[in-house]
Amino acid sequence: MVVGLGGSDRVDVAPPRAEPTGLVRDRLLNPILDPTGSARIGLVVAPAGHGKTVMLGHLASRFPGPVAWVACGTLEAGDAPLLTALARAATELGRPVPGARPDPDAVLSALSHPSGSSGLLLIDDAHALGLGSPGAALLERVLGAELAVSVVVASRRAPAVDLSRLRLSGVLHEVGTDELRFRAWEVEELLRDVYRNPLSPEDVATLARRTRGWAACLQLFHLATRDRTPTERRRVLATLTTSSRLMRDYLTRNVLDHLPLDLRHFLVEASVVRRPTGPLCDALLGRQDSAAVLAELERRQLFTVRLDGDVAFDYHDVLRSYCLVELSDLLGEADLRHRFTLAAHLMEEGGDPMGAFEAYLQAGDRDAVARVLDRMGQSGPAQVGDLLQTIPAGWVEEDAWLALAVGRHLVCAGQLEAADRVYREVAGKAAPAAAAVLQAECRALAPWIDPHPSSGPEPSWSDLVRAATVADPALAAERLAERPGGEGHLGAGVALLLSGELEEARLHLRVVAESPEATPVMAGAARILLLAGSAVASNAVSGRMVAQAAEAVEWPALARVARAVAAGLDPDAERGDDAALQLAAAAERAGDSWGHAVICLAAGLAAAYRRLGSASAWLETASGRFSALGAPVLAAWADGALAVVLGM
Repeated sequence: MVVGLGGSDRVDVAPPRAEPTGLVRDRLLNPILDPTGSARIGLVVAPAGHGKTVMLGHLASRFPGPVAWVACGTLEAGDAPLLTALARAATELGRPVPGARPDPDAVLSALSHPSGSSGLLLIDDAHALGLGSPGAALLERVLGAELAVSVVVASRRAPAVDLSRLRLSGVLHEVGTDELRFRAWEVEELLRDVYRNPLSPEDVATLARRTRGWAACLQLFHLATRDRTPTERRRVLATLTTSSRLMRDYLTRNVLDHLPLDLRHFLVEASVVRRPTGPLCDALLGRQDSAAVLAELERRQLFTVRLDGDVAFDYHDVLRSYCLVELSDLLGEADLRHRFTLAAHLMEEGGDPMGAFEAYLQAGDRDAVARVLDRMGQSGPAQVGDLLQTIPAGWVEEDAWLALAVGRHLVCAGQLEAADRVYREVAGKAAPAAAAVLQAECRALAPWIDPHPSSGPEPSWSDLVRAATVADPALAAERLAERPGGEGHLGAGVALLLSGELEEARLHLRVVAESPEATPVMAGAARILLLAGSAVASNAVSGRMVAQAAEAVEWPALARVARAVAAGLDPDAERGDDAALQLAAAAERAGDSWGHAVICLAAGLAAAYRRLGSASAWLETASGRFSALGAPVLAAWADGALAVVLGM
């Protein structure tokens, strides 16, 4: 039963067991549906388009007992319409309320009576009741009562209800924006199983990152690309956050048009700052109430979340891109660049180098961009990520520090030869200090580019790891283990994996994965290698576990390899093999020679284990690629697996 509250007592009856559209995500449903669990009240709070109603529909279709659904509509209502709706819902749950004109006590008594049937009461769009309204007060009574039925409330903003007692008692299960966010593997399942229009694993990862798993944006992407070629879909994906007409229309209708004018203006004018704070926005916009406005936007679930101990907020990329287009139309390009420059100065002075980097880049200030990157040090390229791709080529050619950052970004993407070219082109005309750094980066890359590497009397970490791919990885592991810190443990773990010593390798990798001092890239690499090693040794690792690790890592080439390992663990062997093929093609397009070879080896081992006909082709390709790269140890792994396949 669906009871509407769009300003009247309208009652719509719909089959409660009809399977709703959308991807069924058990991780969201199980805590409420689990009969052995303690949760009897669910609170789902997120902005428009995050899948709240879809989640309620899946709960209704899966719940084993009677279900009643109260839809609060879009208009604020008094307590009488909600009371009538709750009384009718109680009747649907087998708990009739006596009397023609029920009162709140009678409705709560019916829903609380222990002798009635169990049931599920779903209350959707609770934000329509309005803060401080009689309907909201009645909802507070419902949530505070000792009900004999389960209740799940969905709302765009948290109801003004004291939830502390419910939290302490353990009966409350809360689902927020982050829980509703589609993970990368869920994006893949949504496109493949629901929309019947899959993307390559590489494009799925990009879509999940650009949309942050926002359900409405994923649906709009599908609507915009369902009849297009893969190349056209990739083009739409590249401009998703800036020029999608469907996205602009959706945000206008469902987000900005529902805001008071002053909040809308603030949201647009502050969009030059990715992570706004109260003091920063006060200085930027000449206000004194920015902290209160940000808190109100957060309460309204306007795609901002608190960061850094409740000090800073974070725009959703899609909303921010839309707001920047609005601001450009309002100010014009010249004044918008000036606004970015002012924001960049404030963020640089306030200790936010990443925000300053982006703002200086938008303002077109090359010297400031280089200065901020220099101050960020070696972590700079990982922090600013894809923004490096937008730096004009002329800037890179004229500034050694920008060349260093871009080169490191290319290394993370697996494009070693391209990175080496960037370093060498700039090193020859750079100042001595900068030239020395660029030359050191070239030396670190050299053994991975040269198929016949050599090292001096004091080999670097990179030299030793590379040596493990050439001969005697166990000896390389011993020398790497002598090096201090996580770097030594990670290198030793890699070398021991190559020598087949899985248990010893895991000991070293676990140290890095669990170390709070390890960099995100090192820790992510260690986790992925741990999972890959465990997948070889047992069946205890699922593809989803590896996919989750791939989503968290900030190194695109490594993430691509991890997704290939996840594909090899897909329950559908043929589907996993096809995904690996697409990932191998993506690595080859990117110029990632090592990544392509490793993906072929991983796919070949998975195909051999599953007795797929593609195993020999994968392994032959891997062997040839590793031989060409000068990595006979890895080629031997491929050859050994191929011998087993041919002997079956």
